[in-house]
Amino acid sequence: MPSNSQLSEAFKAVGESMVSLGKLLADTHGDSAQPVVAKKRVKRDVNAPKKNYSSYLHYCMSNRERLMKAHPAMTQPDVAKLLGEEWRNLTDAQKEPYRKSAVDDKVRYDNEMASYKPAPEGEDSQEAAVPAKKKARTPAAPKPTPAAVQAPAAPATTDDDEDEEEKEDKVKEKKAEKKAKKAKKNKKDKK
Repeated sequence: MPSNSQLSEAFKAVGESMVSLGKLLADTHGDSAQPVVAKKRVKRDVNAPKKNYSSYLHYCMSNRERLMKAHPAMTQPDVAKLLGEEWRNLTDAQKEPYRKSAVDDKVRYDNEMASYKPAPEGEDSQEAAVPAKKKARTPAAPKPTPAAVQAPAAPATTDDDEDEEEKEDKVKEKKAEKKAKKAKKNKKDKK
């Protein structure tokens, strides 16, 4: 096993190599060493015709509901995987109605685009269509902790018994709180 000094020398050599590689790449790319400026996002005209769908998307739209009813516990990504698998297993004859729908949708889109006139540059047609901002959500009431939800205590007989029962109840509450915190932490760790 190499010693600590050998390891540190090896890491130092690797670091120096990475620096020289970075310089070499910067020299070969010329102007690309300048920072990249993010492009501004172009706002979509809300009055523009809706884009046409592919035959696969027509298939998905018509069959998603069926799969969701057949498998209610399945997540959306799993449903999408199942739809893709089904689509791949379809024959050309079975895909034909969806292809026809896609062709019809493409014709609709082309016709709408032919008659569509985009808004002038200065006007922002999206401003009129932007919905009002949602109201801020009020925080939900705190959920009761397991310690707060307890079975009613048995009727007390004497003052000494009540003190002991109160102490036991407090100990139980603390244990329940610790258990709830631990479960919450474990749940966060799993995410």
